[in-house]
Amino acid sequence: MKVINENCDGNIDEANEFVVSANSRVYRLEKYLGKGGYGEVYECVSEDTKKSARILDGHGPIIHLANIINTIKIYALKKENILRTRISKEIEVLKRASQHDCKQICKYIDDGRQENYVFVIMTLLGKDLSKLRRERKTKNFSLNTSLRVGLLTLSAIRELHEIFDGSVLPANPHPVFCGTTRYASLRAHQKLEFDTKI
Repeated sequence: MKVINENCDGNIDEANEFVVSANSRVYRLEKYLGKGGYGEVYECVSEDTKKSARILDGHGPIIHLANIINTIKIYALKKENILRTRISKEIEVLKRASQHDCKQICKYIDDGRQENYVFVIMTLLGKDLSKLRRERKTKNFSLNTSLRVGLLTLSAIRELHEIFDGSVLPANPHPVFCGTTRYASLRAHQKLEFDTKI
């Protein structure tokens, strides 16, 4: 079994790319979705659900295609370099959001670690907003769509706020560090107040 390369540029050989989670579940990477500031995101399928679909199809009565498709679960896999990761916080947030049955936040499925990276598997929600916006002729959303996206975003923030007891309030006296440790000032690492040099 071949495990995905840490320096993957998105051109993966779909037939041979697997990851194994901490729960010993095997996931096959199906498609590269994108890259952000901290990691890469892939579409993946649990090999357990693929095997069960093959068994349903191959042994026994003829199964309708819709039943097989419903058996196969497609997820999103986010991986980050093990040396510069913040994924443990994301995993904690996703787990707590799943426990509280948050409607606007991805559901936590699994996580694991390979040689050079850590990963989290969550529900796949669909296309991201920037891709949807670029697909439009005007390259912009309508006012109605923008307002609906804003309301859904506020709904997600409200759900997070209810889980984490006010930790997303703008007046929080102890804000969580935000940014990359590589480019942060020494004062940020010491958790001191930021000041501008004159």
